[in-house]
Amino acid sequence: MELPVTLKLVLRNWKRNKAFAVISILSLAIGITCTNLLAVFVIHEYNIESSNPNLNRIFF
Repeated sequence: MELPVTLKLVLRNWKRNKAFAVISILSLAIGITCTNLLAVFVIHEYNIESSNPNLNRIFF
C-alpha cells in the first residue's frame, strides 16, 4: 500500500529533525489527553443531576 505524499514528507522530516518529532508527538498526546479529560468532566457533571430526588422540578 502506497503512503500519501504528504505523509511521506512528514515522516521524512521527523526522521531528520528528532527534536521536532518529539515536540510534535508530545503536543499531540497532550492535546488528546486534555480533550479526553474535558469530555469526562462534562459527562460527569451532566450525569450528576440524575441522582437528585427532585429532578422533575429542576428547570433547565
